[in-house]
Amino acid sequence: MPICWSEAGKHALSEDLLKEPEEKDGIALILPPAIERIENKAFDPKSGTNRVNGLLPAQRRKLRADWALVSGLLPETSFEKYCYNWLIVNTRSFYFEMPNVKKHPPRADRMVMCPLVDLFNHNDTGCHVKFEASGYTVISDKDYGMYSWVHIRLFANLCPSEAGDEVFVSYGRHSNDFLLVECESTCNCESRPMAKVERKDGFVLEKNQWDSTSVDTFVMDACAGTPVEKQLQVAGYLGTSDYTLSQDGICYRTEVAIRAQTLARADWERFIEGIDVERLEDDDFNALIQSYLLMPFRLKAQNAIRMLRNPGKVPPGARRSLIMRWKQILRFLQVLL
Repeated sequence: MPICWSEAGKHALSEDLLKEPEEKDGIALILPPAIERIENKAFDPKSGTNRVNGLLPAQRRKLRADWALVSGLLPETSFEKYCYNWLIVNTRSFYFEMPNVKKHPPRADRMVMCPLVDLFNHNDTGCHVKFEASGYTVISDKDYGMYSWVHIRLFANLCPSEAGDEVFVSYGRHSNDFLLVECESTCNCESRPMAKVERKDGFVLEKNQWDSTSVDTFVMDACAGTPVEKQLQVAGYLGTSDYTLSQDGICYRTEVAIRAQTLARADWERFIEGIDVERLEDDDFNALIQSYLLMPFRLKAQNAIRMLRNPGKVPPGARRSLIMRWKQILRFLQVLL
């Protein structure tokens, strides 16, 4: 997992992984901005301060807070042992609400370990998983010729499968950036007896219908310290993890943020209200997309791929996943041309 990667290209479960990386850190430079966001000059409307955002910093903060609590209560516990087990629980837990509970814990803590169900790998489509008072139920999307085992019930309801097919579940509508941070594991799948299993590097999917990537860094840095920043904040369009790019292009919120810099204030307000605007200034809009988003993001992707082709930056098995991820992002950017 990226949280364990070190400059030496090896997994390292030391307290150093709790530290935020420097801007020049090699690991930070080869991760997409959605994962490790170093530069973010934009104003944070909640705290009134600048902040580092991204999936990996959020994961570090959670681990840091949990370790501070545990190490205070159990000072004899080593960080290496705790982190190893924390990562196991973090990657193998399922959301679950206990029935007949008057006061639930925070949503992020409503997690349980679920033996056997955690053996399923993720795909963007797969077996349907639901939970109820009696436990978890997994309903298959194919006829695997299997019967009920332990607390998992598999019901055939669609097309038959072939011998050796892997049985998948969907962990949810997650981007590949999220899957790389929260679920990624490197493995040697060639050692498995089922020859049809060809996945090499965990959960970065080659095809993911829910995939997108964050462009917060580029959008928010472009308006940081300008009147547009306040304009977006007042209208409810300023915020992190809100601006995305996918195979369909930029999301609506990204378009709103960019058009705030090309339209007169009155025309922009009509635009976000869904009222037709006579002149959308598409030439200016496309120019800003190119200069604020396409060119800097493409350059970052190209530099990251170039760095990844050199040994030593990441564990060997993870290199393929990251190169594949950056190429997916380049295909997203191609839509903007």
